[in-house]
Amino acid sequence: MSSIPPQPSSASTSAQSADELGLKRSRLRPWLKGAILLALVLVVGWFVPMHSYAITPGSASAVGPMVHISAPGQLKTPTNKHHGQVLMADVLLSPLNLDQWLYFHTNSNAEFVPSEALLGPSGDEEQLIAQGYLQMADSKNAARAAAFSELKLSFDAKVVGARIDALSKSGTAQGLLHVGDVVVSANEQRVNSSCGLIRVIHHASPGTAVKLMVRKAKFSDVGALSYGSAKPVSVTLGEPASPSGRSLCPGVSGPQRAALGVSVSNAISYRWPIRVEINTALIGGPSAGLAMTLQILDELSGGAVTHASTVAATGTMAVSGRVGDVGAVRQKAVVVGQAGSRIFLVPKGEASAARLGAGSNLRIVEVSSLRQALLALHATKPLSLSPAWVRAVA
Repeated sequence: MSSIPPQPSSASTSAQSADELGLKRSRLRPWLKGAILLALVLVVGWFVPMHSYAITPGSASAVGPMVHISAPGQLKTPTNKHHGQVLMADVLLSPLNLDQWLYFHTNSNAEFVPSEALLGPSGDEEQLIAQGYLQMADSKNAARAAAFSELKLSFDAKVVGARIDALSKSGTAQGLLHVGDVVVSANEQRVNSSCGLIRVIHHASPGTAVKLMVRKAKFSDVGALSYGSAKPVSVTLGEPASPSGRSLCPGVSGPQRAALGVSVSNAISYRWPIRVEINTALIGGPSAGLAMTLQILDELSGGAVTHASTVAATGTMAVSGRVGDVGAVRQKAVVVGQAGSRIFLVPKGEASAARLGAGSNLRIVEVSSLRQALLALHATKPLSLSPAWVRAVA
């Protein structure tokens, strides 16, 4: 007869369960401590600024849908029927806290830039955004001018004032003038250029009030630039931030005695033979100049640039047709390759950076001028207006 082993009492069963539960709790405590510590690090890290920005790949966009071309006096204008497209690429610019800094360091295509290198002396992120939109507006005008010059179409360009490009953090014009504003007179003297404004204030004394007439720049929610009528603005001159060298403006000599604390350039007004509207909502900077120029030429020439294929380009564009340097070419190559382009035109000297982000199917070609870009795309003959556009503008 076999013996039956004694069964544990309910009391001993409860004790055993309690011991097991206690053992499990003791194993959870280190994990809980680690989780709590990680949560605290993340919370604290969110409020710790790193004083730097991350540049990461953004997106590749077809320029064609952004461009609308119309001929003067025409209700219906020729459309692009050839199905080729030009791609432009943008990047994302992210201010970093500690958490984001750690996260972006896991991205092999991220590039880090110190805040002071990006924001400049103003340290103002809003000014940086406005400058980007202003650069885009300039880039569109340069694209129009370069395209029309290639097609042997004449246009008018006239300097109409002194444009505010940047303001120093400590300058007396802070809050009174803004990026993009155009000064058209100073102390009742007509200002026809940046040098015109410099001549008025160069020998004035600090503490002197200058009466300006200013066409205020207006940036829409998506970055479109427009101007209203001139309004009076009074600004008291301050001390120059540093001793100035010899001025390049005719009629201006000797040391600068007072300053507005602004950087200025010539404000230029254009009259075009064909109306070209380019809608680049929420995109700033000058690097799409080459891509926009190629798109305008492709549409006006009836597809002689893209030959019904997809091409991508980055680079600044000058009115003269010169292609200039841009940043973040590696990040742009990533999205251009993903978008299906087989060729990516980049400024001279930037191919090696582009290849770091390019796939094996993306061909990188350096160019230093619009003419070189067209030759790379097999537009070997000088471009001309398509017959449909010749009729439209006749």
